[in-house]
Amino acid sequence: GLGLPVKTGADLSVAFNNNKRDTNNVLSSYNPVFNSSLSLSLTQPLLKDFKIDSPRQQLRLAKKSAEITDVEFRQSIINTIATVKGYYYELLFAIDNLGAAQKNLDLAKKLLEENEIRVKVGTMAPLDVVTAQSEVAAREEGVIVAENSLAEAEDNLKSVIFPQNDPAMWSTRIVPTDQPTAEPVPVDIEAAVRNALENR
Repeated sequence: GLGLPVKTGADLSVAFNNNKRDTNNVLSSYNPVFNSSLSLSLTQPLLKDFKIDSPRQQLRLAKKSAEITDVEFRQSIINTIATVKGYYYELLFAIDNLGAAQKNLDLAKKLLEENEIRVKVGTMAPLDVVTAQSEVAAREEGVIVAENSLAEAEDNLKSVIFPQNDPAMWSTRIVPTDQPTAEPVPVDIEAAVRNALENR
């Protein structure tokens, strides 16, 4: 096949075939026999490079790939921020949970002291003191579990903020300053849908 000098996507093929046949047959009228053939083929794709040629297509693909890479990078940043915020809110919850567990323990201890006084005075059975002691032990367990949850939440947050090989991060304490709010935010549904359709 030969490529045409004009870049139209056409392909020209020329083939020449020449055969000679010898025979020792006496009944044959012609000896030797020559068969020659010449074939010419022109193929023109009608729509090839009709709208865009290959270099421009590659350029568009490269631009789209760059846009996809930018979107993936932005998505990675959004996911990282969401992860950090999630761990931050878990830390806030763990701090409040420890405070509630500590208050429960203080109340259980106060009840135990009051029950011990009532037993000494004689207005309460000693069995109620044992029940109050059991409640104090359960509340102490709740404080220990809450302290462990707080340490785990703090470690999770440190692992996404600090470099992994930084030994100073384990001795650093994180003291949250921002508290989550639950204020209603007005949402323009039509603008949000328009923005989603424009930016996919």
